[in-house]
Amino acid sequence: MGGPGSIPMKDPGQGSPALTTPAFVAATSTPGEVKPALTEEQILELVTQAIKAATMTQETYTVKPEVTTNPNQVFRSNTWCGKCHGYGHLASECPTVSRVFTDRSPPRMRCTFCGRTNHTEDRCYNKRAYEERTMKSGDTRERPYTGLPGQGVPPTSRWENRPTYGYGAQGQGGDYPRGAARDQRRDGPIQCWRCHGFGHTQSRCPNEKKPIDYTPLCRYCSGEGHFDEDCPKRRAAAGKEKGPVGSSNYVSSP
Repeated sequence: MGGPGSIPMKDPGQGSPALTTPAFVAATSTPGEVKPALTEEQILELVTQAIKAATMTQETYTVKPEVTTNPNQVFRSNTWCGKCHGYGHLASECPTVSRVFTDRSPPRMRCTFCGRTNHTEDRCYNKRAYEERTMKSGDTRERPYTGLPGQGVPPTSRWENRPTYGYGAQGQGGDYPRGAARDQRRDGPIQCWRCHGFGHTQSRCPNEKKPIDYTPLCRYCSGEGHFDEDCPKRRAAAGKEKGPVGSSNYVSSP
């Protein structure tokens, strides 16, 4: 048996088979150009899919035709797109499909006369009916003064006599002769167009909008005291037909 000196030593220049494979040499070498694991087209496709997945919601969108891109387009990592908020291209070159939000809720409307939300005051059926009934009944009496709390007497007018002289341009005579004063005083206190009270304007009216004798009218049965959606006859008819009541069931106003 040989001693320790007889143990064969491995030649340092002789590498193991695992370290001399072409794959290991190619991975540890330093070539002039290192190719990425993904191509530019694959990176762009992954970014586009991620943006679509992040921005897609349950809303309704209108899809526009997709933008045609240049096949020779170069991926630029320092270029930002203002359309899809991605990198590598400009907004004019963006391949992302444009989506326009179309499921917008209609603007809020509210009638300041009857308080309903399906029309405005100028198209209020109850307001027109109320005005017609008022004109037919000849009820043109003035409403009692309902001013601010603590006010029992209408305030006096804040307008004063202000003499004005109508002069033309460069000292020429105007509509009024020289020296003749015109009385611009307004008779009576300030009146509110909303409640027909005195002492305040419409924008600062503390009273309710609805008149005292206001009664809602039903367009389905032409009855008083309820709206058309609360009409018992309409609900009974809807229960029999098992479907919504169409607009043809409304009673045409004379």
